[in-house]
Amino acid sequence: MVKLRSSCLPQWCGGEERQGICRTKRRNCFIFRSIDRACYGKIQAMETLETREVFSILTVLWFCVMCFFTFQPGPGTIAVSGRLTKVVESVIGIAFYTDDEYLERQIRFLAHPIEFAVLTVLTLKAVGRSGTIIGVVALILWSIISEVLKVRIPGRHCNGIDMVGNIIGVGVGVLLIVLV
Repeated sequence: MVKLRSSCLPQWCGGEERQGICRTKRRNCFIFRSIDRACYGKIQAMETLETREVFSILTVLWFCVMCFFTFQPGPGTIAVSGRLTKVVESVIGIAFYTDDEYLERQIRFLAHPIEFAVLTVLTLKAVGRSGTIIGVVALILWSIISEVLKVRIPGRHCNGIDMVGNIIGVGVGVLLIVLV
């Protein structure tokens, strides 16, 4: 049996120190290696849970923002993209673009993959490795459903190019998770 350090055990194992046994509410767990390793695992599990909770909240908030923009009537979404176009023009300079409508179309198209890439990163961080496949499938379904539902909104329409942009955004989000 390994001698347990009392400074670590009660805080992270939640039990009493008795001959190498950590007594928890559910069961007894024998720690075969060093107590430092056992406590490190408990700390990592707690940090992972806290991180997932934070990413879950961020995912819900981002999803609400996306729904706000997705389900706006036509004039509302045109006004938002018009204001965003003016901001982009002031940042990059108007010398690059002579046609405001061209820039606005590009911004409206790029908004879709960017929104879904952010949503994918947040979602996959929230669900962890065990929920990756279900999360990606749900995001792809949502990217299609959100476009189809626009048919019922005045001044909006279902756009296949936007749907492809949404799915590309999901793919970019998955790549970001894999690479980082």
